[in-house]
Amino acid sequence: LLILKIHNSQSNFNFKYLVLLVLIISIAWMSTFTETVFYLILAAVSFAVYLDFKNFKINFGFFEKFRTTKQFIVSLIISSLFASIWLVPVYQFTKLSPRWDGIDIKTAYQGAAHWGDYFAMFNFKASLGDNASSVFYVGIFPLFLILFSIFYFKKNRIVKFFWLLFLLTFIIIMPYSPVFWILHQIPPFSWFRGGFKYFFLGQMSLALLAGFGLDAIQKLKT
Repeated sequence: LLILKIHNSQSNFNFKYLVLLVLIISIAWMSTFTETVFYLILAAVSFAVYLDFKNFKINFGFFEKFRTTKQFIVSLIISSLFASIWLVPVYQFTKLSPRWDGIDIKTAYQGAAHWGDYFAMFNFKASLGDNASSVFYVGIFPLFLILFSIFYFKKNRIVKFFWLLFLLTFIIIMPYSPVFWILHQIPPFSWFRGGFKYFFLGQMSLALLAGFGLDAIQKLKT
């Protein structure tokens, strides 16, 4: 929401939004799983770049625009400095652990979705695998709204982005996902295991898409 506020603002420097971003990201780094915050940061940077790309121009090989992305990167750097009291020890500890050499792909695939887990999107207790079904649960009525958001796919760039983000995370959590394998070849992705840890980004995307779907139903009704 703050990235969108920065993008839609007429000002070149949005102090209040940047302060809020720094506060939120700093607390996130220090108060939850570092790897899930890392995934969230990548998604947020991608969203900022995606919003700016409409105004993309190159002058003499340099980026002319990307105002939203630059402001988000500034807030990310500042928040990371604040959170360094947590991030630096975690980094040093990781270097002393077996994770530093990378987790083998067989172990990394542990935590991927089982085919039966996908039924849990409709029914909270439907999971047939060993993952928590609550990770995948969406519900029938929200899924109905999500499908209606497709009416906005061509018209609304935000809908397009979050459909793509959902599909990407959905592919990542698949059993023996090739996308997960590609990411796993790159540090720090190679330090982590459990594809389901990406899916909170997919759930967030679906929640936003359900809101757009509700808007679509109201417009179709009129």
